[in-house]
Amino acid sequence: MNVRVCAHVFALLWCGVICAGSSASSHKYGHGQRVPLYGVRVGPLENPFEKYDYFSLPFCLPPDIAPSSLEEIIPNSGGRSNNAGDGEFASPSLMDLMLGITRRDLGLQVRFRIDAPRTEMCAVDVSVAPVRDAFEHALRNRFWLELSIDELPIYALIGQQQRSSDEWLLMTHMKMKAQYNGPYVVGFAVEMTDGVLLRDVSAVEFSYEVEWQPSSVDFTERFEVYLDLPFFENRLHLMALANAFAVGLLMVGVVAALMLRALRRDQDAYGAALEEDEFGDSVSESDDPRYGEKRSRAAAMGTVAAAAMDAGQLYGWRSLHGDVFREPAFFGVLSSFIGTGMALLFTVVFVLTGSLAGSLYASPQAFTTCSTLALTFSGVVSGYYSAGIYRRGGGSHWHRTLVFSTALLPCVLLVLLLAVPKMWLRVLGCNNALWTPSRGGAALIAGAVVFVWTPLHLFGAMIARHFRGTGANPCATNALPRPIEQLGEYRSPTSRWWSSPAVLIPLGGVLPFGVVFVEVYYVVASFWNYKFYFVFDLMLAVLLMLVVVTSCSS
Repeated sequence: MNVRVCAHVFALLWCGVICAGSSASSHKYGHGQRVPLYGVRVGPLENPFEKYDYFSLPFCLPPDIAPSSLEEIIPNSGGRSNNAGDGEFASPSLMDLMLGITRRDLGLQVRFRIDAPRTEMCAVDVSVAPVRDAFEHALRNRFWLELSIDELPIYALIGQQQRSSDEWLLMTHMKMKAQYNGPYVVGFAVEMTDGVLLRDVSAVEFSYEVEWQPSSVDFTERFEVYLDLPFFENRLHLMALANAFAVGLLMVGVVAALMLRALRRDQDAYGAALEEDEFGDSVSESDDPRYGEKRSRAAAMGTVAAAAMDAGQLYGWRSLHGDVFREPAFFGVLSSFIGTGMALLFTVVFVLTGSLAGSLYASPQAFTTCSTLALTFSGVVSGYYSAGIYRRGGGSHWHRTLVFSTALLPCVLLVLLLAVPKMWLRVLGCNNALWTPSRGGAALIAGAVVFVWTPLHLFGAMIARHFRGTGANPCATNALPRPIEQLGEYRSPTSRWWSSPAVLIPLGGVLPFGVVFVEVYYVVASFWNYKFYFVFDLMLAVLLMLVVVTSCSS
């Protein structure tokens, strides 16, 4: 049943990925056809979290947009209003809606395969105090701008520091170099030139020019120019991953050796006791030396083991079977966490396999759409596992558990992805930074949670409750919990400090973290250094090793 449910969910999500993917037919241009160039965002180079709308700086507005107000981007001041006019906007993707990004056409005459000479866009009066202050603040903080053309991102710094002084030059000319292969745009770059000192001028004239060049780059490979191959595919990266895998294999070997040792010890002890019961005094140590060796091992286990043998009962670690399958305290919370973890695991595996099958890294919009679809449809997996485990454990508070398991993942994601970054940006004074979704994005997220995630979660719970069956434990369970000497009032005076849960629980996460630490470093480094992460095959291998090490260390 588990395989069948996962197969159906995977099939549905693959259909969504195919629909979300970008086809080459939608990117064809005819000779002389206008290619829209969109302004996206601006922000300081040192902080990728702090991003503002492109027109929060007083750049040239498109001809059909009449500015209504001008605010400052300086902290605690504001930025130019996004609703200044009714200009032409790009169709927002799911990522744009979730992050509140607005892509507005700059109105430049970029014609496919037709060079454009130096053309003036507009003149901005920098003698106005808010305009000058906004540009000076952006130059001091090394602001960069992000443009977009045919879904290709373009990045450039708006200023450059003079070598002879600490003053900054505002770049006023965009020199664009475009590459084409047949009817497709396969490359685009912008070079900012013609810097001016704001204190020396009263008005700044912005201009642009376009140069088209043929290229042999295929349309499906046009995004590879953004990939930093030496940063990811290097010997140090591979050696660090090999070291992490060695630690994981060592952990697996240690656990296997301990289990084999315990099993062999129990087998010898029980074998000696059975031989004694069967032959009695007819067999002595002088007749069979192996019997004496086995009996001495059984005696070395102590009086508890001997008494258990005489009573025909299990002893030692084998007596834990009566507590493993007994319903624990807060069983509804435990089953909800297990179901949520399975949903996250399903999402990560699906996105990684989808990235390996196709170049999702080449389109941040497609990657975000794929991840959102997988996370939304994983409600079936979450509901199935949480309700199935709760039913097999004999839980009775179904309504409470369903409500908690349904709201757990959306609430956690809401806090981690929206509330925490927004609070951190407010602490830094970046009140107008783009992070929270727009009104359409907020409505889309709420609709996905209410009309997709919740019904799918309840549907998976119904399947598990009616078809997974009741608990069929492989052994009898204890009615009362078995006392553990290391805990609470049963603490033994001879117990060690390192055997307490306060020490074992943190140590249980050290080895799994050590396995994934290297790859986590590259993911974080790629984010802070404005790089595109693309080695999803290594991440999938690390994920599998993480699952193995976690199962061995827990």
